[in-house]
Amino acid sequence: MSVWITRSAPGNLCTARELRALGQMPLMVPVMTTVARYQPPITSQPDAIIFTSVHAVRHFVRHDQLASVPVFAASGVVADAAAAAGYVIVTSTSGDEEMLLALIRHVLQPAAHILLLCGDSTSPSFADRLVAQGCRVARHAVYKSVPAHDYALEAVAGALDRVSAIVVHSRSGAERLVPMLRRARWRGALWCISAQAARACSDLQHVDVHTAAHPTEGSLLDMIARISPAGQKRPSRARRRNAATLLSALQLRRAPRGRTAWNDNAPNDDPDPTAA
Repeated sequence: MSVWITRSAPGNLCTARELRALGQMPLMVPVMTTVARYQPPITSQPDAIIFTSVHAVRHFVRHDQLASVPVFAASGVVADAAAAAGYVIVTSTSGDEEMLLALIRHVLQPAAHILLLCGDSTSPSFADRLVAQGCRVARHAVYKSVPAHDYALEAVAGALDRVSAIVVHSRSGAERLVPMLRRARWRGALWCISAQAARACSDLQHVDVHTAAHPTEGSLLDMIARISPAGQKRPSRARRRNAATLLSALQLRRAPRGRTAWNDNAPNDDPDPTAA
């Protein structure tokens, strides 16, 4: 039996790799895709940039003057994408929103100007928390999610009897799935990254809906490893790397003025503030 990964590319490849390591047989057919949105000009140089997803990195029209601005990435994958896009100073945490907030608080000056780049459906909660701790946040939605072509889903719709579980990465993806699953009278498990995605599936009959403890890829995979019959224990290196990242940042924070105190050059694993 297969596990259907509905996440859009290229993140679905990362999810598939993790599920194979857990003994699953992943099937990658996205139900949503992403397109760039209009992006207003950047009128003032930020003190830092936050990318919430690989999509945000891909769709942001980078300005050359921003290449040396310190970047905080929601995950190691996002950090790798930012570094590949030419950003020089990149730091990430791995799946812990509190850790990312603490890192930003200790590394940036009070009232720092932060450019937060995300999708149009990304929760504003992380931006709100940054504002609450004194930052000035410019939140720019640089991409939006749109439905994948119907023909891409036809083959899956005809083979749902061979799908035992479906991984759901967004509320919009869940809303697109529900009519298909209802028509097929599908029975199985939905593994949802967030409470919002789970609520969109709540009225399906004969379907077990499971929700990750936190809306992050790491938390989702931990849940799958715990509840899946084929699952194996997932290595938990993320928190150790988080601790090392924060320790490095705190040490740099105490460095003498005149020395750049932003980059630990140690991108890590899992998405943090949002589920893009």
